[in-house]
Amino acid sequence: MFVNHWPVRRKILGVTLILIIIGALIGLVGYWSINRVVTSMDTIYNTTATHERFLSTMEAKLYLLDRTLQAVAMAGSHAEMLEATERFTQALTDIHTTWEDYTEGLTDVNAEIQELFAGFTTKLGEYAALSDEVINGSVVAAMEATKAASATIDAANQLLQQISQQFRAEAARLQAEAQTVQRTAHTLLLALSAGGIVIGVVLSRWVSLSVCSPLNSVVGILDQIAEGQLGIDLPTVSRRDELGHLQNRLREMCFSLREAVASILDIAGSVGLNTVEISAGISQVSASVEEVAATANQFATNVQQVSEHAKLMEEKSQEVTSKADDGIRRLAETTARIAAIDRQAQTVTSSMAALQERSQEIGNIVQLILDIAAQTNLLALNAAIESARAGEFGRGFAVVAEEVRHLAQQTDAAASRISQLVQDIQMETKSTAEQYQQMVQEVRAGSEAMNVTNQAFSAIKLAIEDMTKRIEQVAAAASEIGSGSQQIASATEEQSAAILSLARIVETLSDNAEKLRKAIEMFKV
Repeated sequence: MFVNHWPVRRKILGVTLILIIIGALIGLVGYWSINRVVTSMDTIYNTTATHERFLSTMEAKLYLLDRTLQAVAMAGSHAEMLEATERFTQALTDIHTTWEDYTEGLTDVNAEIQELFAGFTTKLGEYAALSDEVINGSVVAAMEATKAASATIDAANQLLQQISQQFRAEAARLQAEAQTVQRTAHTLLLALSAGGIVIGVVLSRWVSLSVCSPLNSVVGILDQIAEGQLGIDLPTVSRRDELGHLQNRLREMCFSLREAVASILDIAGSVGLNTVEISAGISQVSASVEEVAATANQFATNVQQVSEHAKLMEEKSQEVTSKADDGIRRLAETTARIAAIDRQAQTVTSSMAALQERSQEIGNIVQLILDIAAQTNLLALNAAIESARAGEFGRGFAVVAEEVRHLAQQTDAAASRISQLVQDIQMETKSTAEQYQQMVQEVRAGSEAMNVTNQAFSAIKLAIEDMTKRIEQVAAAASEIGSGSQQIASATEEQSAAILSLARIVETLSDNAEKLRKAIEMFKV
């Protein structure tokens, strides 16, 4: 599958993006349901509280109107009657005007409420006609009209109560719709949450398998190499991510080790054969020492030339010794610089580890901010609902709650962005730390190689010094050859001792070659 060629970082980012999209869908559904519920609550409030308050006011005005009409009927003087009549007329006009304004603003009510509105308007007309009889009729007719007007007022109040009941029924219907919306949103949230959990588990399992399976394969191969199994056949991996690159590099390394071990085995065998031949040659040299003594007279004529050549070789050896000392000094400086680089790399690695810890602490703080923002958002929603219930008194508090919720959402978005940046920093810091760790290992390997080279230069210097001494001995021996046979005998003994020393060196070399062969035999190529 083509996604197997993606880098590990892209896989993790893809899974994170999918989970973020699922979380956003859950948040949108939650916001939609809350918005619908809040809208329904506002509608319920406008349907019940406003109408209840107006209808209660109308009942109170009707009661005062009826009391004013009774005062007109019971007025003792003409002046009192005129005053009471004026107050009654103003009150009746106010009721008519208020009722007309109220009914004109309600165009979306049902037929039953409109019928009740018409009945109430009719009762007001009947009451106005009865009030004319009270004002203009005789005392007896006024008393009868007053009783009839009171009955009309009672009937009008009953109509107002019926209107109030109709509005309550409408509010109950809206509340039922809001509950239905809430249940639907709850079901959607549960379904999205369950789907998000399932998708998250599946994606996490996929990432785990795509990363851990190749790593387990690499660990198994390394275990076989550690046991000396270099003959394993490793296929070429087609995936182009970091793990595929690692497996292919491991395959190349195993092939290189197999060739190196085979070469070392061949060299060890060749060294063993050469030591046998050298031993045979040493025996022949030892046998020819007698011949050297017999032909010493022939060397006498060439003693001066040998002495001059010995002096020249001594000068060259001193020059080589000086070069070797200079090489040792430069190697020491290079080793010191590599050690300084190693210390600086260790310091950088420690700083990277500290930076990663600080990034983790920042991530924890960002998570705390996210939690606080979520709680603030919930508190703001609760405050908005409570302010909606409070009506006009909570309108200002609703504005503040909305602003708090908006700030909480902005805080949540900013904290989420910071969390993403912190995760990116942690990943980059981890990658950089791994690269610095590899650099530290390479620096240490270079330091070890420098130490080995330094030892080799020291051995070369010792060998040159030994060669210089031997050249001096050869020069002295050549001089002694010219002085007499006794000196020839002494030189012959020295040559015999040197041959014995060479025989011991060859024997040691043979033993070392055998040890090397046994050490390499653990690797199976």
